[in-house]
Amino acid sequence: MIYRVEIEPDGKYWNISVPQIQRVTQARTLGEVESMAKDLISIMTEEPDPQIEVQMYLPSQVEEALRLKIEAKEAEWRAHQSMVGAVRLLHDEGVPYREIGQTMGISHQRAQQLVSA
Repeated sequence: MIYRVEIEPDGKYWNISVPQIQRVTQARTLGEVESMAKDLISIMTEEPDPQIEVQMYLPSQVEEALRLKIEAKEAEWRAHQSMVGAVRLLHDEGVPYREIGQTMGISHQRAQQLVSA
């Protein structure tokens, strides 16, 4: 059996809830969550090494910040891929590296790196 462990921040602590056994505990750090949850489950069920799946619940503002961070990384990757394609296109058309760099807002060395990549 895999026990669902729900955690959420509460001041300096993390509240830990295990719905299948209807019990709760706390941890001081995220690093302690797994061991605290497993200890609680072991005490209540006598299972020596219970399997857990942790679900973290965060305030909506924190969730939004994390979502935006992921979206920004994805956009950065797409921008990089687009830049490589654009630089290679200009290079294939015979535009010198210095002109590519000036056009794309990068150094001529970076333009050469992108073509070579």
